[in-house]
Amino acid sequence: MKLEHAFEVPASPEQTLALLLDAQKVVPCMPGATLKEVVDDTTWKASMAVTLGPVGMQFLVDVGEGHVPP
Repeated sequence: MKLEHAFEVPASPEQTLALLLDAQKVVPCMPGATLKEVVDDTTWKASMAVTLGPVGMQFLVDVGEGHVPP
């Protein structure tokens, strides 16, 4: 199966990237996510809760440009 979807963003690439890197605007759009700390302009810490059927999980995540977990 191949799914395709396209849409136009009514903003420049620079404006779009700036929005996607704004943790305080992006994290509230993610169900189950909570912003814990903004470390700097490109890195933040968040928690994320996920439920799959009867199993619930909660993760603490470091999100950032080029971040690689240890």
